Amino acid sequence: MKKKSFKKRILIFIILVLILSTILYILSTAILLDLGEASYSGMLSSASYYAISKTLEDKLSYEDLITIEKDANDKITMIKTDAYKFNSLTTKIADGVTEFLTYEINKGIGVPIGAFTGFKMFAGFGKKVYMPLLSIPSIKCDVVSSFESVGINQTRHSLYVDIIPEVYIVTRFKTRDLKDKIRIQIFDNFITGEVPEMYFANKVFSSYKEL
Repeated sequence: MKKKSFKKRILIFIILVLILSTILYILSTAILLDLGEASYSGMLSSASYYAISKTLEDKLSYEDLITIEKDANDKITMIKTDAYKFNSLTTKIADGVTEFLTYEINKGIGVPIGAFTGFKMFAGFGKKVYMPLLSIPSIKCDVVSSFESVGINQTRHSLYVDIIPEVYIVTRFKTRDLKDKIRIQIFDNFITGEVPEMYFANKVFSSYKEL
């Protein structure tokens, strides 16, 4: 009889531990989501600068992408873009971001043991456990061409890179979808001469990368 009673107490204890563990994990979900978002925010910035730096190592210049043609009166007649080089640029940047993020994601996000208590005041305490919280199915990379008049016969032509990943922070009980984008200027050039109005509408060159 005592043996049965002891087994029953052990079973109840195990069930209570499992229930308590589940409750604590549910309470800690918000903390895990916040930790994943904070880690990703810094990760995206580092990945973007890494990819752009690696891509521009090839000594790519503004003149490689843009050709400005003028007539005998020094009036701008055409601004030509090299679509192949633009597409190559966006693809290389997307590949660089993918390489960096894949490496970081595979390491996991460091979560202090205190985060599993479900209380934010303890979230930063304890040894870190590395968890695969991030999922990035795809990355879109845009190069945006922007013209801005800055004076008489002076036009500023800027090229920006927009890096737009599709990101999910995944826990057992909840998933958070992050909408994030980072814009980095890669070229800034001043054009002397009257630029036709038709060029002032932003032009976008895109590349899409699935992980």
